[in-house]
Amino acid sequence: MSGAHPIVAVVQARMGSSRLPGKVLMPVAGKPLLWHSLHRLGQCRTVDAVAVATSTDARDDAIAQFCAEAGVTCIRGPLQNVLERYRLSAIQTGAQTLLRVTGDAPLIDPGLIDYMVYTMVKAEADYVQFESGALCAHEGVDVFSRRALDWLTSNAGEDEIAREHVTSYFKEFPGRVRTAYLPAYLPLARKPERISVDTPDDMAMLRAVYDRLGAPAGEASLSAVLKLLEREPDIRAITRLVPPSGNLVQGQSELPIDPQLAAEAAKIIAAIGYHRTIVLGLAVMGCGALLFVPAASVPSYGVFLFGLFVLASGMTLLQVSANPYVAVLGLPEHASVRLNLAQALNSLGTTIAPWLGGLLILTAAVDTSHMTPDQLQAHRVL
Repeated sequence: MSGAHPIVAVVQARMGSSRLPGKVLMPVAGKPLLWHSLHRLGQCRTVDAVAVATSTDARDDAIAQFCAEAGVTCIRGPLQNVLERYRLSAIQTGAQTLLRVTGDAPLIDPGLIDYMVYTMVKAEADYVQFESGALCAHEGVDVFSRRALDWLTSNAGEDEIAREHVTSYFKEFPGRVRTAYLPAYLPLARKPERISVDTPDDMAMLRAVYDRLGAPAGEASLSAVLKLLEREPDIRAITRLVPPSGNLVQGQSELPIDPQLAAEAAKIIAAIGYHRTIVLGLAVMGCGALLFVPAASVPSYGVFLFGLFVLASGMTLLQVSANPYVAVLGLPEHASVRLNLAQALNSLGTTIAPWLGGLLILTAAVDTSHMTPDQLQAHRVL
């Protein structure tokens, strides 16, 4: 669009998400989540180039590899300073107008992005946001000028909001740069929806939406998704991975990932790495399973629940570390195949385990038909 004044979309992405590590390379409709954002940015008429800004942390080598294989420019900078990554991106790409795009927003709308860019450029502004009271069911994109970025790095470079959230500084402290205010974008003028991927629930919902719409990767329009959620609001409830407390025991053949446990698991991954966390998860699961022995001998429902909690904690460690690790082991385009194979083995295990357990436990069943009530009660306790 801009010739000598390039407009560059910079997608910030990292593997070390606290709630869902490795999410940016997890597959949705057969493609990594990050691919979805890049694909949709490629449909924008106003965007001249697209780049990915990630960190120099070793965990983000997988993102750099993905970018190299996809032919996308990758800029790496400090893990704890997103603002500096955008400064480096602007220098390397020569951008005069930048789009800040979060890597966990795979449903960004090209039409809205063009609307935001056109308005800001036409007004010769340095930042753009919607008028007060204007509804917009969209998230994950901000448009700002190189002048605004230079002002931020010079005047707010040590501010925590600017360092971590970049353009959120202009929302927190309006008037620092020249801002254009947008009327509502009619195709998406509705109350905000949670459409980014931040937790396992969000990932499950996004996959369910793609399955329900039957859309190819990257082609589920935001308007179609919003209409689906309005028409079928139960999709959000159906895909929840964390059941109410009353379901602590029921359905434990597939123990859920608790968000708090997942957040703690992410800290462990950051401290000891994926390999050791996988081994630790298996060990914790084994300890949880062994706790059922004293729980049955005591007998004590409290000990049983504690064993169940330990088992679920181990499984959370295993899933949070193993799923993203499997996704990045080989070529990104084959990530979905590897994950599907891993899940297929899970299903095989849940099929074989009851049969094997029956052979080990139930073959020596005691005939209780001739027992007295006292004998039957004693048998049940033992």
